[in-house]
Amino acid sequence: MPVILMVDGPSLGGFVCAATIVSTELWKIGQVRPNDNIRFKAISLEEAFRAIAVTDALVSNLMSLARGDTTLEAAEAALAGLQPELPAMPPTAPVLVKQEATEGHPGLLVRLAGDRCVQVEYGPMELDLNLRARIHCLEQQLAARNVPGLVETNAGVRSVMIEYDARQLALPSLLALISSADACIGDVAHMVLPSRVVHLPMAFEERWTAEALQKYMRSARAEAPYLPSNIQYIANNNGLEGREDVRRIVFEASYLVLGLGDVYLGAPCAVPVNPLHRLVTTKMNPARTFTHEGTVGIGGSYMCIYPMDSPGGYQLVGRTLPIWNSFGRAGPFTAQKPWLLEFFDQVRFFEVSEAELEDLRERFKNGQYSIDVEHKTFSMAEYNDMLATMPDEVAAWKAQQRTAMATQLQLEEESLARLEAAAAAKAAEGGESSVHG
Repeated sequence: MPVILMVDGPSLGGFVCAATIVSTELWKIGQVRPNDNIRFKAISLEEAFRAIAVTDALVSNLMSLARGDTTLEAAEAALAGLQPELPAMPPTAPVLVKQEATEGHPGLLVRLAGDRCVQVEYGPMELDLNLRARIHCLEQQLAARNVPGLVETNAGVRSVMIEYDARQLALPSLLALISSADACIGDVAHMVLPSRVVHLPMAFEERWTAEALQKYMRSARAEAPYLPSNIQYIANNNGLEGREDVRRIVFEASYLVLGLGDVYLGAPCAVPVNPLHRLVTTKMNPARTFTHEGTVGIGGSYMCIYPMDSPGGYQLVGRTLPIWNSFGRAGPFTAQKPWLLEFFDQVRFFEVSEAELEDLRERFKNGQYSIDVEHKTFSMAEYNDMLATMPDEVAAWKAQQRTAMATQLQLEEESLARLEAAAAAKAAEGGESSVHG
């Protein structure tokens, strides 16, 4: 089913985005109620930008009318005679720009994302920190130009969403700006980035995670390869012997923050720097309806810390400190920056008991516990040199993971088949059930 992300949606996420509702139509979505029907209609770029001009003129005339600065007849005449001038637009297509890869460039795509945004993507769809460094450089180049109408950039792993105001910055001009900024990016393989090392306490496989999973098993799905223990599933899905291997890797890893807002409110999308620490998981199907704030989860090969009590689908490994403080009144938080982590931070967990974590969380919320933060740098050259020394180890690790994942996917298919059979049998007996697949 389609999901429409509104103003309170995450800034990053895993949904496949097939279309974007234009800004002049969002007021309709804000009034949708349960059981309403929605029909989508495809429009062109010209129609979308013309609608912006017409809506602006309508609002302006209504305001003038309300102030008594014009008459109803004059306002209606102004709207009837409106002929917005639009610059020549590129074809309305999912991909606006495609630049092929060369020896010195990873290749670039600019994707259409409605009438307010475009998304820039670098290179192939794979995890490569060099691509993230290039995204960082593109953001810096765009910010340095200080162009009116360039509203915001929001970086992901190998992409960046660019929001713009078409009233000030026409789409063709934005595309030219992106091309110019990209051309100024040098060799990122030797970049040195500011990088804080943030040491956070974590209680591993604790009672809060157990509570969330028990709720899930009662309300959503009683059996699955990742139940009753996410930790054991992570071990199985990566070809590891068991729980202690997962514990060792989680506490040895240094998680590099590549994105913020993966779930909500400054949640990190972070990946272990060392490829041998990159545990791989699938997401829970269906997602949980509840996860405790501060819970640490792994989805795909990424680590996330939940900043609030919320739904979620990552496999859960433990719980740590709050990473968001709405009022910004304690510890490292401020009213201007109520989130803890920053791009290119390295998160390193150290193990504590449940009781110790409870005490640390309470003291941290009250500004009585200071986390250990080291101000260092992250060298892309050192990272690339490390990768060059371990290709065989990484290849063997990935092969092990692929074999283990194939087994777990088969078990998942069998589990879903059993659930569907049980639901069908219950329906035949006159009961009601639902299965999420």
